[in-house]
Amino acid sequence: MELKSSNVQYIIETGYGLKINEIEKLNLGFDVNTKVFKISTIEQKHYFLKIRLKSFSESCINIPYWLSNNIGLKNVIDPIKTLDNKLYLMNSSSVFMLYPFINGNSGWDVTLTKEHFYKLGKFLYKLHSTEIPEKYINNIYKDEYNYEYVKMVKEYIKKNEKIHNDPIIIKFLEALEIYQKEINEIINYLENTVNEISLKNVCICHGDIHAGNLLISENDLFIVDWDTIVLAPKEKDLMYIGGGIGKKWSKEEDIDYFYKGYGHKNEVDKKLIKYYRSKRIIQDIYYFIKEIFDLNYDNERRNGCLGIFKSFFEPYNVVEMALKEMEII
Repeated sequence: MELKSSNVQYIIETGYGLKINEIEKLNLGFDVNTKVFKISTIEQKHYFLKIRLKSFSESCINIPYWLSNNIGLKNVIDPIKTLDNKLYLMNSSSVFMLYPFINGNSGWDVTLTKEHFYKLGKFLYKLHSTEIPEKYINNIYKDEYNYEYVKMVKEYIKKNEKIHNDPIIIKFLEALEIYQKEINEIINYLENTVNEISLKNVCICHGDIHAGNLLISENDLFIVDWDTIVLAPKEKDLMYIGGGIGKKWSKEEDIDYFYKGYGHKNEVDKKLIKYYRSKRIIQDIYYFIKEIFDLNYDNERRNGCLGIFKSFFEPYNVVEMALKEMEII
């Protein structure tokens, strides 16, 4: 079903029993398979609607709800239940998830205080220490060593013919040539880590705990967007602290306040931190290549991919932080 406002209104009104006054599309996130809206009712109540178009797993909503209501992790936002008491509503191939609308700012738009970092540390330690009931475990993706993104990026760089008329592709190829040395260093590192790391000691991880997945309200912070929930070593999440994504969370004092909340800093495996930071960079580069060369995407999105790709190589951003971990620079 095409996502017109009238379709969304009908689905929400019949599924949740609300009387909608206004639907406002929000330009948040970078996932083409996710659409988000602010829903206002005639009673002047406000909700946040997330519509997942593809690749939905129940664990992204069941597990956060369980964590909030059974472990007391109140930095998770509970979904609004449907009229038939479900946590989400499925219509055709789309999944609708409704939440209370919380006035706040993305972690991209604010500077976290030492109290924020301390709270985030406490939250992640409690998350990583939680034993998930057996009935949920089988539905959660378990992380594994994945060479596919490395292979695909490496093959692309090797075989690419630099003859294109599209100005965005031309600019990307110019940037790719400038930064190819750093990309090759990260690829070489990943190719040589397969026998040096262990992914056996796993726990429940958010999987994508960067600044954009924090919502900072006047009184608290909330961890949002659990689509990437995964069973993995704790370093899967911890690599974001000091990882430089968006030039955020890289100051030594910020890292120190985080680990005051998290504790157990001496138990963090630095090899896994290096591995996950490097893996994320190559994975993102693969998706940038895929989208920039796909002319079905509009120029705004393709230019957005190009801009983020270039930003990776700026001082204090992800490439510099990953190479420092590898002691290459």
